[in-house]
Amino acid sequence: MFMLKLEELRKEYKSFLGKKKIIAVDKIDLEVQPGEIVGFLGPNGAGKTTTIKMICGLVNPTKGQVLIDGYDIKNERKKALKKIGVVLEGSRNIYWRLSPYENLRYFGNIRGMRTKQIKTKIDKLLHFFNLYERKNDLTQKLSRGMQQKVAISVALVTSPLLLLLDEPVLGLDPHSSNELQERIIKIAKEEGKTIIIATHQMDVAQKVCDRIAIINKGKIVVCDTVKKLLNLLEAQHYEFRIEGSLNSECKDKLSKISHLEINEDGIETLISINIINSSLLYDIINLLKSEGVNIIEIRKQEVNLEKLYFQIVPERK
Repeated sequence: MFMLKLEELRKEYKSFLGKKKIIAVDKIDLEVQPGEIVGFLGPNGAGKTTTIKMICGLVNPTKGQVLIDGYDIKNERKKALKKIGVVLEGSRNIYWRLSPYENLRYFGNIRGMRTKQIKTKIDKLLHFFNLYERKNDLTQKLSRGMQQKVAISVALVTSPLLLLLDEPVLGLDPHSSNELQERIIKIAKEEGKTIIIATHQMDVAQKVCDRIAIINKGKIVVCDTVKKLLNLLEAQHYEFRIEGSLNSECKDKLSKISHLEINEDGIETLISINIINSSLLYDIINLLKSEGVNIIEIRKQEVNLEKLYFQIVPERK
């Protein structure tokens, strides 16, 4: 049985003057297994956050259905919501003037947990997120990374089966980001939680997620495992480091080659290119040699989700 199922999910808004329909989410279908981490990738306004809000019941769909562990979020709201923990962007599910311990106790109480049960759960979460030593400090005085840990702890205090995270590591320093990503993976793999992550950070999605759904203009344009998505990248990416700057004639010749970029800083020139046919690599090398260019280094880059993303979702002009 699927932990989350979206069937032809659609959300329409009226424009400011009410004369035009704005389609935020357009007939999304998705099934997510227990213990799976699925990432929502897409540009601003693609429909990622609107989809998250429909899943957790904050926004009502215009059409379609959201099923959480078999419960319809519209017709069986209370049963469905008991299965969900949510952290929206900006850690809006916590109180800044309470300590981490007080936040967890408060939200555990209002959700009907018993005192003894809450204490055991709080201690476990504080240790899991390395917050125990700061449990009595005001949340507003904690670092951004610690505040995000408190927010996720609050979402987990009632042991939900489905965790929804909107930009969970946005704005965090690299150390805090890596630590939180490792905790998210651990929550899914060791505790069997199903996790949906909406993010712009493709390196995070590539590291954390089992599957990626790329959303554009309200539609899921592609959804598959990270490995299979990366296999779609037939092109190999190369970078040439060149001593000094290129002359205008050399630039003109290179500019005729597709998917090639030239960046100069006055000291070195970096040429980047996606190559499908390996013979093109030797053509570029021969061209540069014929122009008397000194090639310092040629590097083959690893394929990553970012390159695939920009192939599927062209940059907005």
